[in-house]
Amino acid sequence: MTQLSMGILSLQRNSIFAKAYRDGLSKTQYWEPYFEDSMNLISILPKIAATIYNNTFHKKRPTPLMNDNYTMSENLTRMMGFNNKELMNYISHYLVLHSDHEGGNVSAHATMLVSSALSDPYLSYSSGING
Repeated sequence: MTQLSMGILSLQRNSIFAKAYRDGLSKTQYWEPYFEDSMNLISILPKIAATIYNNTFHKKRPTPLMNDNYTMSENLTRMMGFNNKELMNYISHYLVLHSDHEGGNVSAHATMLVSSALSDPYLSYSSGING
């Protein structure tokens, strides 16, 4: 989780929301760059996770590029070196179940708390990972 948190934080320098906030973005428009950052973060998470997996368990094996023709779970599974439809289905279900925290645990609470201080999604999500 430390590596995942560090990977997310390393992307924070590219935050569209943080830049717009510093530049004096109107409060009514906060959601637009925040949404863009959130989508950018979600799209890169499989690459970060697969890279950590390959570095940790496979002697820094190169991580393949993501393929736009695959789902998130297919990309994650393939980048981790697996090409098994049953495993892809399992990962898909696991990601859905794992994402449904409903605000009742420390990671969801930390993410929402940090976000409420107008921190960008990279800082907010990293705080949840650390929780």
